[in-house]
Amino acid sequence: MRLVVADGNFKADHVRQLPPKTGKESIPDIWLGEGGQFMTPLLLHLKYLKEKQNSKPTKAPCENQFRVLEQAMLLSKACDVKGIVALACAQHGCFIPTCVADLPAREQQKNVDYILWELFQNGNFGEVRRILFMCDIVCQYIVHLAEHLGPDIPEHLTIDQAIGLMHVHRHKDDCF
Repeated sequence: MRLVVADGNFKADHVRQLPPKTGKESIPDIWLGEGGQFMTPLLLHLKYLKEKQNSKPTKAPCENQFRVLEQAMLLSKACDVKGIVALACAQHGCFIPTCVADLPAREQQKNVDYILWELFQNGNFGEVRRILFMCDIVCQYIVHLAEHLGPDIPEHLTIDQAIGLMHVHRHKDDCF
């Protein structure tokens, strides 16, 4: 069994760079790299988000108001990235390569869909039959998971769900 946890960080924002002006021309911002190893490929991630614009939003059985999501949307318009979302090994605490993604607008389920898709494409699930997926809003997220990722989920894989101890107290029994 693999233990995987998903979580977002809204302090890892990125301020949009304004190109310096030299006379009549402006010099474009030049990125040294896309993040490599741990970050998802930016262009593939943005393409996926554009294709999934109409994914179904879901509400948690507890109808909980997750304040951190609302607060994240109030961030400065100067930021082109509002935070990151990542998958990590819940046993060892390390990020899973290619499973860290920028949150270009706000936390949306399709961002987690994409990094899970990356996990299923690049993870070695040959002998693994189960994963325990932990997330602060797993009761909300898991509802349409099979619909969102369908054929990309390995057939032999069972996905169990859990809410971490830090977040479980904000949920009802219906969430389990």
